[in-house]
Order: sequence, then C-alpha cells, then structure tokens
Amino acid sequence: MSVWSTLFTFTVLLCLLTATITFGRQNETRLENSAEDDAHELRSQEMFTTLRSMFEKPILDKDFKTFKQITNSKVYLDFLKQTYPIDKPFKTLAEFVKVAPPNVERYQVFLKEHFENLTESDFVSIHQLSLIFRRADMIFAHAEKTKKPSDIAKAEAAMKEKIRAPSREDSLRSWWRFRLSNKDKEQELKFLLKFEKFVTETEKTDTDWIQAQFEAHGQSDGMLWIAIRKPILMGEILTNCSSTDVFWTWVEQIFILQKLVEFKKI
Repeated sequence: MSVWSTLFTFTVLLCLLTATITFGRQNETRLENSAEDDAHELRSQEMFTTLRSMFEKPILDKDFKTFKQITNSKVYLDFLKQTYPIDKPFKTLAEFVKVAPPNVERYQVFLKEHFENLTESDFVSIHQLSLIFRRADMIFAHAEKTKKPSDIAKAEAAMKEKIRAPSREDSLRSWWRFRLSNKDKEQELKFLLKFEKFVTETEKTDTDWIQAQFEAHGQSDGMLWIAIRKPILMGEILTNCSSTDVFWTWVEQIFILQKLVEFKKI
C-alpha cells in the first residue's frame, strides 16, 4: 500500500472515530437535556397541584390579590430557587425579576444587528430598558381605553420615565453612553424607533402565549401556569398592572396591534 493510500485510510478512520465520539457526546447531551426537561416538567406539575390545593378559592380576583399571595408564598419562592437557580439571593418575586439573568435568545438578534462584541452588560441593559418600555405600553394602553384623567396622568408619567430612562437610570446611563455616544441625535432616534418596534413585537409574542394559556387551561389556571412557567413575565404583570383591568387591556392587544400597523408604514 502506498504512503498516500495509508494516509488517506488513516484520515478516513480518524474522521469516523471523531464523528463517532462527537455523535456519542451529542447523544449524551441530548439525554442530559431531556432528563433536565423531564425533571423541570415534573416539578412544574407538582407545583401547580400544590398551589391549586393551597389556594382553592377563585384565584384570579380583582387587582391580583390572591396571586400576590401565591407568588410571595414560601413554597412558590422555594420552587423558583430550585427550578430557576441564580447566584444572587432574592426574597420576593419582584426581587427575582431584578436579579434573574435576561433571556439571551430574545435579545441576541436585535443586539447583534446594532452592536459588535456583545457583553453581559448589553443583555442586562437592553432587558432593563425593555421592561421600562413595556411598562409604559401597558399603562398607556389602559389610558387610551378608559380616557380617565387619572389613567392619563399615570400614562404621561410612565411615558416620561420611558423617554428619560437612558439618561436618568444609573445602570443604563453608562451603557447608553458606551454604546451610543458616537451616534448623533438622528441615529439615536433611529435606534430607539427600532427598539420600540422590537419591544412591541415581544409584547405580541408574550400576549399570544398568555392567550394560549387561557384557551388551554381557563383564566385562573392559565395565570397559575404563567407564574410557574414564566415567572419573570408574571412578576412584570404584577408590578406593572395596578389592576386586573390594565392587564386585560394589554392582553387584548388592541394597542399592540395598532402600533405594529403603524410601524409597517415607516
């Protein structure tokens, strides 16, 4: 056998061996992920049963009184610590929302479109800014519906917070300067407009998912599944929606769909 034939045979065998090892590792990873998913689902099912037995009365009451009790209960907070482990301590759902890492998949495409060499700070900051924008949208949508002076005043305050956030929030100010200091005002506005569209799209995704939970489980049980499967979203709802009326207006998507239509015109 020639040297080239020997080398060729050796290379093929090495590739096959490497592929076999890689395939084996991929299978092991899939099995590990599957086991983790199964364990997560089992804990979620058990938590649903436990909370449903602890709070048997109608749990979706006015102003989320019962849900605030549920999400501040020790059994629920212990579930979060076990199921969504994070390095930083928390004692309430609101604290969990503040310290939980952002959803990288949600923000990655948008951030890569605008910035290079992404860091953890980019994801944390864009998530924080997103929460401020979404809060303003929830409150503004309700004010648009009711037209009450008190609701309009709340909406105006939320919109001011939204506009001032990049320059007023300590944690956002340094990030904003780092990422956009070399942009002129027109470029900043273009970025904010694209970010506004992106945030509105995330609201559409989340409200679609919420509606699906209600269709599958009913409103009370659906809300319980939101608390179990998406605690950050649940915390956002309880923090931003001063009443269930604000929440229902947001979930109806009227304001969200209007905004998306307007974005198509730009």
